Amino acid sequence: MINLDLRKKEKELKSKEDEQSRKDIDLKVREDEQNHKERKERKRKKLEEQKVKFEEQKLKDQEIQKLKEWEQKFDEEKKRKEAKEKQKDEEIRIKDLEIQRLKDQEMQQFKEELIEEQVKKDELN
Repeated sequence: MINLDLRKKEKELKSKEDEQSRKDIDLKVREDEQNHKERKERKRKKLEEQKVKFEEQKLKDQEIQKLKEWEQKFDEEKKRKEAKEKQKDEEIRIKDLEIQRLKDQEMQQFKEELIEEQVKKDELN
């Protein structure tokens, strides 16, 4: 009887140990699955962050390129306006010189006419 009780208790103990072993294995499997899920989620988040950073850098690079293009266009427009202004100034200078030349020529002609008249007057006297 004691032997039977002892066997029964051993069987129960063995059964409990087996049950505990199964529970431990099950727990280990669930922990491994959870760890796997967490690693997978971290990897997904990391890839998403990299994608966001890439897109942000791409937008930043595009903005920089647009700014450079605008600056270049602005500089070209400024140079074009300066060249046009310089051309206008040169045209005005040339016109002023021509006007001055004509005035000088008219003045010279007037002086010559005065001298001629003076000579004629002197000849008459």
